[in-house]
Amino acid sequence: MVNKKRKISIYLILLILIINTFLIVADAEDGMWEAYADSRARAEVTNVKVLDITPSDFIKGKEEVIVRVTHGVHTGREFTIENVHTGNPAYDMYLKPGDQVVLLLELTEGEISAAYIEDYYRLNVVYLLVAVFAVLIILIGGWKGVRSLLTLIITIILVWWVLVPYTLHGGNPILISVGVSVIAIICTFFIVGGINKKSITAIIGTAGGIVLSGVLATVFSNMGMLTGMSMDEAQMLTFAPQQIAYNFRGLLLSGIIIGALGAVMDIGMSIASSMFEVKQQAPHLGIRELFQAGLNVGRDVMGTMVNTLILAYAGTSLPLLMLFRAYEMPLMRVFNMDLVVSEVVRSLAGSIGLICCIPLTALIAAVIYTRRDEA
Repeated sequence: MVNKKRKISIYLILLILIINTFLIVADAEDGMWEAYADSRARAEVTNVKVLDITPSDFIKGKEEVIVRVTHGVHTGREFTIENVHTGNPAYDMYLKPGDQVVLLLELTEGEISAAYIEDYYRLNVVYLLVAVFAVLIILIGGWKGVRSLLTLIITIILVWWVLVPYTLHGGNPILISVGVSVIAIICTFFIVGGINKKSITAIIGTAGGIVLSGVLATVFSNMGMLTGMSMDEAQMLTFAPQQIAYNFRGLLLSGIIIGALGAVMDIGMSIASSMFEVKQQAPHLGIRELFQAGLNVGRDVMGTMVNTLILAYAGTSLPLLMLFRAYEMPLMRVFNMDLVVSEVVRSLAGSIGLICCIPLTALIAAVIYTRRDEA
């Protein structure tokens, strides 16, 4: 009976959450387009006419597109826009009636003097995927799923409203990322697992692994003379309007710490939770036996977790790896590049922190769980 009431409560929360989310998103959508009314608008393609032209080296095709603004203060306005195809698939847009697009507006004395198609409108896909994710995590996880969503929201807030702005305004990226990571770890484990010895054990072990990743990344990035400017986005920061001399190597290290956080949290909680269950089923185990059990669990988890970090970084660099093979660059040249060494340091420093999290968490759990006042 209790479980049935709990399920009903979860379904009600899920229904209320979905309804409120759609209402909030709808309001936020309208507000967003009103806030950007002087530069952008959301529109729908109503008609597309292919124009007859003679293709050249720079223009492969041209369309006359009629769009109607659907959101914001310009709702209802229609524009006829030329859509040019250059032969570059990264920029060419092949539109059809019904497509949602974002318009780039030019205003003269408060009136729209010109409109251009900037990009497809993709947020509806994002909203749908987020909704599917939230529904599944609540249906499968129950109350823990609800708490997991809460921790995810907290983590996003910490990254977007703490890590990014404070770093953007010249703060020390390493200290800020460590602080954000520790707060995220504490909030996640206490909210999901409750305030108990299991969560405290996971917090200490995970924080230790993250700090170790940061230390290793700092040491080896200095030894490798890494600049932190191997990515195009980092180079673009030099032209940011804040006009601050950023610590790009620190930004690299900050990314390493944040990038390793999820995997280290995962393995820290896995070991703390499994050792707690082992101790519950075999209360006679001492520190040494319980520590060995934790190591055995950690060894089984370690292989997949290390692969997770390595493959995550390799996956984001797949086009670059293909370029190296396509132009048959010597391996010595490839592995000596700032960009590649940065990714190697990023991957291995995070993986070493993850590996060291295993014995650290196991030792802490063995000591804490064998005390008389076990949680």
